[in-house]
Amino acid sequence: MKKIELSFILVFVCFISLPILGFRPNESVSQEENRNLSSKPTPFKEGKLNGHFFSDTGDYLQDHFGGRSHFIKLSNFLEKGLLHKRNFNEKAVEGKDGWYFYINKIDGANLADFQKKNLLKPYQQEAFKNRVSEVTQWCDSNGIKYLFVIGPNKHNV
Repeated sequence: MKKIELSFILVFVCFISLPILGFRPNESVSQEENRNLSSKPTPFKEGKLNGHFFSDTGDYLQDHFGGRSHFIKLSNFLEKGLLHKRNFNEKAVEGKDGWYFYINKIDGANLADFQKKNLLKPYQQEAFKNRVSEVTQWCDSNGIKYLFVIGPNKHNV
């Protein structure tokens, strides 16, 4: 029984040591995430005590520990594959065939746009058409060149 407990402890210690063994302090860019990694923090900045030293250290360790990309992939697999969480990012929703769609609520009703649930009613379309026609006629009668353009939503571009 002691051999099983000892072997379990040994395997556990080896497993939790892997991120430390794979630590990459000299990397400055993540090719997979296409971003710069946190630089090594210093306790002093410009001769003064660095008030953000501990939070900077946390960011640095999170960016540089070994196997980070593998753990992220494992986490995504567990959430999406096993737990079937369809919306594991608050700014994207998964559609058909693995496509993701941008749905940041700050930018308006993007999901409703995709689903075409927020179209104008016929009377609203008619009122809009009449207003554009009135503005166009007024501009023509006053010698003003008028160009009516509908800009796309930024998630469509």
